[in-house]
Amino acid sequence: MDAEPRIEIKAWYLGNTTVREAQRLRAGLSVLAGSPLNGNLEGRQRERDFALLLNEAEVVRIDRDITDLTEDITDLGRKWRGALMKLGFITADSKCLTENKLKGLEPYSVTENGRRLIASESLPAQQECFLRSLIALRVPSPVEDFPARTPFSPLHIVLSVLVKLAQAGVDASVSKLEMAGVVQLVTSLSDVPRAIERILQFREQIRTAERAAQPKRAVGEVCRAFLEAADATQSTATLGDYADSNFRYLRLTGLFKQEKNRLGLASHRRPLIDAIVAQPIEPLSADIYLRQLWKGAELPTDNREIAIAETRELARTLQAAGVQVELPANLEQLNAADIHRVLHDLEERLLRTNERQYAEAQGQQWENIVEYLDGLVEGRRPVPPKEAPAYFEWAIWRAFLAINSLVSKPWECRKFQVYQGPPPFESFLPVGCARSGGPDLVFEFETFVLVVEVTLTSSSRQEASEGEPVRRHVASYADSFPNKPVYGLFLAVTVDSNTAETFRSAKWFRPDDTEVYLRIVPLTLQQFTNLFKIAFARTGSWITD
Repeated sequence: MDAEPRIEIKAWYLGNTTVREAQRLRAGLSVLAGSPLNGNLEGRQRERDFALLLNEAEVVRIDRDITDLTEDITDLGRKWRGALMKLGFITADSKCLTENKLKGLEPYSVTENGRRLIASESLPAQQECFLRSLIALRVPSPVEDFPARTPFSPLHIVLSVLVKLAQAGVDASVSKLEMAGVVQLVTSLSDVPRAIERILQFREQIRTAERAAQPKRAVGEVCRAFLEAADATQSTATLGDYADSNFRYLRLTGLFKQEKNRLGLASHRRPLIDAIVAQPIEPLSADIYLRQLWKGAELPTDNREIAIAETRELARTLQAAGVQVELPANLEQLNAADIHRVLHDLEERLLRTNERQYAEAQGQQWENIVEYLDGLVEGRRPVPPKEAPAYFEWAIWRAFLAINSLVSKPWECRKFQVYQGPPPFESFLPVGCARSGGPDLVFEFETFVLVVEVTLTSSSRQEASEGEPVRRHVASYADSFPNKPVYGLFLAVTVDSNTAETFRSAKWFRPDDTEVYLRIVPLTLQQFTNLFKIAFARTGSWITD
């Protein structure tokens, strides 16, 4: 008898590395849903049109020359379409629909779970949509090829590894290196025990290396050997990229917490996690699988008893954080939908509690804020490559939280979305830039309001792209706060003289032609950073006198 052919070892990944930040998918999906491309996204021209729509809505920023019709940007539209399709937020292509006898559906059209995601305003509600998607997701599938003999659930694999680590009495989290070299290569629950063994061996090798004469070099060698031993078809660099992407997508289910470079289980979600792990992975026909993916899987918390247990666990977590929680007296009698509303409210309160504590800690973290400001000025780490615009807004938000004389709440000041990252410095990280149509940041103080706009544009392009929007945004807030002076602060790495002149005598005409005289101060990022450093370096806190 011929030997069974060896299946190549290949890492799976969620979404794709072009759309690495999962939380941005909602904005892209909203753009698609509101356009003629919804259900009409096949072909290179429409892929290009989708990329242009994403750029116009500032969901992405295309660095290529989009005015040049020969410039190929179809790959961007294709990658976004692929990520949305893979997670079930849009339907499959026409060929897949035909092959699986799925009639009455338009190819690449927004699905039921996609519409649910678009309608989800709060982060907990968005997390539920991603959780429904990843519970349903199987690899391989009719929309994703993969060299595995039977379909598996990546979410089940990760949850099972973390639960087994906890049961073994060891650190129940995985590093990005452990995700890269072990976890994302597991394609069957039967292989989880071997994965645990490899992780524990690696940790022991690291501990030994840390006691070597040259520990940094020894640890580096252990890490390189660990990734190479995975024997995957992808390069070690690609494995690292996949691990980073997987961390981000998994985190958006709400089941996980990230501390520094490690991903662990969110303790207050254990009732739900245990229920998911206990669910069997049943084989499904292609048409049934796709319909389930598009609808979004049922959650264990759709069961009243599990939802009640989850609600009570979350209430205990909030109370441990010093938040008074009073659950409905008739919680046991509520239906599943009403319990979910209570649960989402508690999740939102926990998120706000954590963000408020983060804001209060910024004054003690001013040196770390300076690191990011300096990194933006000099174009170096710790700012992630290609994410400088978002981190510019985020660093300035943190700087004003550190000043800490605000009337407005921390989440009211920022106009960009955040996700919970590793504490203490990166507990709330930017998903992307503030959406167009409004200012980047707005800070209300006791006696005035400050509207802040930031940009990385320079030269004459700066005045053309920023002059009108900045004046319009400041004028809008001047009308919204008639009893407080409103100031504008324009920050750029370099301020073009034409931009400075535009703001020196800035005014805005209302629809009735009445004038609003504006007070807008342009500063370079270096000037702002110097002021911030001086104020905190002298006393360790912001000088208020």
